[in-house]
Formats: sequence, C-alpha cells, structure tokens
Amino acid sequence: MDFIGNDILILEKNSGNVRLIRDGVLQEKIALTVNVDFLGERGLLGILTQNSFVYLFFTESEIDDIVKNRIYKYRFDDGRLIEPELLHSFPAGASGIHNGGILAKNNDNQIFVIIGDNHNEEGIFQNNPSSTEIEDRGIVKEITGGEYYAIGIRNSFGLTVDSQTGNLWDTENGNLLYDEINLIHPKFNSGWSKIMGPGLENEKQDLPEYENFVYSDPKFSWEVTVSPTALSFIDSELFPELKNSLLVGDFNHGILYEFKLNEDRTEFIFKNEKLQDKVANRDESVDEIVLGSGFNGITDIKIGPDG
Repeated sequence: MDFIGNDILILEKNSGNVRLIRDGVLQEKIALTVNVDFLGERGLLGILTQNSFVYLFFTESEIDDIVKNRIYKYRFDDGRLIEPELLHSFPAGASGIHNGGILAKNNDNQIFVIIGDNHNEEGIFQNNPSSTEIEDRGIVKEITGGEYYAIGIRNSFGLTVDSQTGNLWDTENGNLLYDEINLIHPKFNSGWSKIMGPGLENEKQDLPEYENFVYSDPKFSWEVTVSPTALSFIDSELFPELKNSLLVGDFNHGILYEFKLNEDRTEFIFKNEKLQDKVANRDESVDEIVLGSGFNGITDIKIGPDG
C-alpha cells in the first residue's frame, strides 16, 4: 500500500487490481487492473507514490505467454491510474518465487527496487563465479540511473530509507535458517548464496570478489525464520517514543518488532545480553523487541500523511 494525498492505494496480488481507499471507505470503482501472472509469489507486488505519479511492480503476463517482472509509471487522476509508461523489465524465474518487488525512494527522490534471486543461485550477483551471466536477480537497483546498489540478496519483502540519514535498509528471507535485517551501504554484498545470517570467517574469506561490492554482516538475524516483511522508520510527532526506532513486521507470526537505534542510527541497541550478538537464536526470548502481536501476516507498514 501507499498514500497519495490523503488517499490509500492498496494492491491485490492475484487479481491485479489497485484499490482506492478514500475517507476510510474502500471504493467500488477500481483504480486500475493489470494483467498479472500470480503463480507462487508472482503478481501485483510493489507500489510507490511520488507527487501525482504512481510506480507499480508486477509480474506481467502477455498473450504470447512471456512472463516478466516489470515496473510501470502511471499518473493518478481522479481516483484512476492512467498513462502507463514501461520503465524496466526483470526476469520472473521459472518457479514463480523470489521476485522481490518492493520500491523505496531516498531523500533525493531516487527510486530503488529490490529483486530476489528467482530461486536461482547461479550468477555473478549470487556470488557464484562459475557463471558469468549478469542478470538482474538478487539485487537492489536504482531505477532511473540503473546503478546496481547491492547484490547477493536471496529474497526480500522489505525496503525502506531512513530519512534522517538517507541510509537504505532491507529485510532478507532465509530458507530454514537466518532471516536478516541489513543496512545497505552503496556497493553492498549481502552474501547470498554463500552466506545467510552472520558469516563465519572462512565464509567471508571465501566470498568471491565482484567489482567493488563489499560484504558486511546483518544488523540482526533470526536463527529460525520468521519471514520478515515490511520495515519503516517512524518520523511522526504523534509517536516521539518511536523516533529512534525501526519497526519491522513478520508474516509467520504476525509480530510487529521495534528495534532501538544507536546514536548514529547504524546499529541496534539491546538490553537483553543474549540479543547483543545481533542474533535471536533458537528458544531465546525476543520479548524486548516485540511492540505488537496478534496480527495476521504483516505485509506493509506505512506512515499516514497525518502522522
């Protein structure tokens, strides 16, 4: 979802419908319907608004059965999305999973997209030097200039910018072990497919070099996967107690986590000594970082225009 003015635009993954909520009421009139392939994790997946424009990421299915993940730009006009402009095409992968698709913009209005590995560990961007194939998988990319900002990403449902620092953060999903929260510096290597969670020294030493991309450990990991999704910094006068925190949602347990930031907003602070290694190990209590619970699977976190 995203806000445009005081309205909310909501995505329906499988139908390809963009729905409008106005004055707290879901409107019957659909803002837009796009033709999506919704196998597995494919579908209508990402949205970002900027002034009167709306960017959508979705798995487009064409008449000739060519399936691509694509970014389109639209103009919002009287509750409708019009004038589609194709900006980028990305591979969708045969299995239908690990598409990514979350969009975020920084303080300079640059727009970034995070793309999963399409369930394919082959390729330079997956830290597999046996393959010279360069395909837009497992990356964070700036969509206007086309710059590769990060590589080595397995899959993600969360990408955001800290407006106070301009830093980019993501959540990354492991297989059975080690979900992550990462601070994404420019030319960041997240380690996949060689590393998930904090890397062992031999794993870091064996990580193949690609251009000037540099690996660093996650800022936090769950040893047993929780499927983290959206993450958001709360810059709102209504919640001063959250101004130095990062909120993260998970899909498996419906928990909203709060991670308190250090002074330069690059690390998390924990009172629980067992969390100070930046890992929630199996059977360790995470009560300290639970802000809310009892939700269904959390898919997005956004601040409204009213704070």
